[in-house]
Amino acid sequence: MSLDDLTIVTYSHSRCADLWRPYLDALALRLPGMPSILMADVEAELPPPHRLARYDEQKNYCAEFARILRHEVKTSCFLYMQEDFFLYDDVGGRRLSRFVELVSRRSVDFIRLIRCGKHTTLPYPGEPDLFHLKPKGAPHDDPTSFSMQPTIWDRARFIEFYELANVASFQEGVVFNEAMNRLELQGLYAYRGEPKRGMNHWDSSVFPYIATAIVKGRWNVREYAAELAPFFERYGIDPRVRGVF
Repeated sequence: MSLDDLTIVTYSHSRCADLWRPYLDALALRLPGMPSILMADVEAELPPPHRLARYDEQKNYCAEFARILRHEVKTSCFLYMQEDFFLYDDVGGRRLSRFVELVSRRSVDFIRLIRCGKHTTLPYPGEPDLFHLKPKGAPHDDPTSFSMQPTIWDRARFIEFYELANVASFQEGVVFNEAMNRLELQGLYAYRGEPKRGMNHWDSSVFPYIATAIVKGRWNVREYAAELAPFFERYGIDPRVRGVF
């Protein structure tokens, strides 16, 4: 098993089109050659290997996401991303391959690449950097059980999940817990003792990314000034245009 069974799927919107070039360039640098689909509400030309899949924002969010996964993604696993998850260092390809293997053989339904929220520290057997989101047999009762952070998902299970959740607009929270419980979704998160960053998440050494670059429409220099500075310089970004957070 390798990263050949993984496609990057990035959810975005035209209001964030100014982020696409730095975000996509960072993906191509850190994960070269990996199939990459950017979901957006408008047509746009993207540099290879990235391609655009357009969704209709007047339609149900979950249904449109599931439709694109079903018809546009050919691999059994996909990596959920958003356009402000800028990769700023090399990823742990060997560990990512192992995570894809675990999801592909359906040992678990998903592996989140970051520790966030309030979850267990129960280790997953044989994998020193993977932990259960919840105790086995317990329900998903935490609002961060489903979190829109970089996550390797079983594509078929995610389609089931989103079609059952049937949420009309882009959001996260307890609204997804019932669907997760009905499907008995099992998930893990990756953690290697990295330092905490901000209120609710830790850094990720296996997938070093900015979580997130944009907060309330503004650049998140409060938490990621050092990581954002090279992007501002390389792409001639004046953070005052969007404003800073």
